[in-house]
Amino acid sequence: MISKERLEELIKQGATIYDIFKGDIYLVDLTMAKYYDVPKYIEYKNDYYNCNLTRSIDDLFETKEEAEEYLEFGNITRTERLDLPTWEEFNKKGCFYFVGKNYSFYQIYKRYNKIHLEWSDDETYYMTIQEWKLTKENYLEARRLCKKLFLGEE
Repeated sequence: MISKERLEELIKQGATIYDIFKGDIYLVDLTMAKYYDVPKYIEYKNDYYNCNLTRSIDDLFETKEEAEEYLEFGNITRTERLDLPTWEEFNKKGCFYFVGKNYSFYQIYKRYNKIHLEWSDDETYYMTIQEWKLTKENYLEARRLCKKLFLGEE
């Protein structure tokens, strides 16, 4: 990434830098670029899209190698799934675990004719969040709460 001071120098020199936009690297000619201090961004003409782009300076790199390295290692996204068991699967297995968005561990299990939902910030100690009478309707409610916890909504 380029610092504000270095970017201002490069604009004065009319240099070229590199921008990562929509997963591709573009050469940016700074001769006509404009820098804005709040928030820190520049506006430049992108020849590929034939339009002016307004970009955060966090997406700009002085060398192509820096841009390529950032594209490969600097912005890695992981998509996670949570497949909650059906009522029938839950009755057979009796329990399941998942990790919430905040990386806390959760377990849901049946015991003594109840559904228990527990939380832990490590893998050894669990604290009960909620419990329901063991019914299909209540299991549906428990799954809704699990979905919210997984997505970080609660």
